[in-house]
Amino acid sequence: MKRDATMNTNAILRFGAAVPTTTIDLSAAEQEILTLSDKFLTNGFHSIMVRDVFHGRELMKTFLGSFNYYNEVACLSVSSIPLGNSIVSVLKELEAGGWLSYPYNDLSEFLCDHFYSDFLWIEVTNDLVTMPWYKVFRKQLKDLKFHESMPIMLVTYP
Repeated sequence: MKRDATMNTNAILRFGAAVPTTTIDLSAAEQEILTLSDKFLTNGFHSIMVRDVFHGRELMKTFLGSFNYYNEVACLSVSSIPLGNSIVSVLKELEAGGWLSYPYNDLSEFLCDHFYSDFLWIEVTNDLVTMPWYKVFRKQLKDLKFHESMPIMLVTYP
């Protein structure tokens, strides 16, 4: 990370409270990258900013693979780029189970009874945030206090 972009204090207000954002440069010095490990190992909402979805995925898979700590990693993304076999696609699970029917009241049931992951990353793209069910999903995550029992990484883009 370059010093001028190391701790970008942009805030993600989509989850009610400001979530400090760290801008990530994949060519960063090793020590600076290591300081980000707390975000991956600490329960709560965390936010990082990367150049694009491809670089975000590369970063997430690199960090999560190096820790080898989580039993089931999930990603909420509307990108057509495949996640890979070891990552649970929350969108595919929601679609397959019919959980995305208006008025989206069943999203809390999905989260409580059918979501077993212990790490979640959300690719906060314009396409995702304009989905009509996304606002309900993020509210349910917060209301059900998922952030108190797992890290939830909000991956944002400039």
